[in-house]
Amino acid sequence: MLKKIQSPSKPQIELFKIVKKIFPNAELNYPMLNYLLDIAIPDKKIDIEYDCSYWHSEEKDNRRNEKLHFIGWKVIRFIDRLPSINEIREIA
Repeated sequence: MLKKIQSPSKPQIELFKIVKKIFPNAELNYPMLNYLLDIAIPDKKIDIEYDCSYWHSEEKDNRRNEKLHFIGWKVIRFIDRLPSINEIREIA
């Protein structure tokens, strides 16, 4: 069974705050397949990930992205940086 992360990272929370300004229905740690999406916009099938390059494996991320793309989700990753609100507006 998938468990929600009890304490998301500070950058993930900051990114969530930015996304919520544009997409009020965004959800933090959204369960999908065998994953928790950092930030999901379910009605648009968009997954927004904040990745710290230290923790992430490009190979694992690519496999995960492929599985999500296969079921119609768009995956957007921000690596080691928070996007501007304008970048979030351009997502959908």
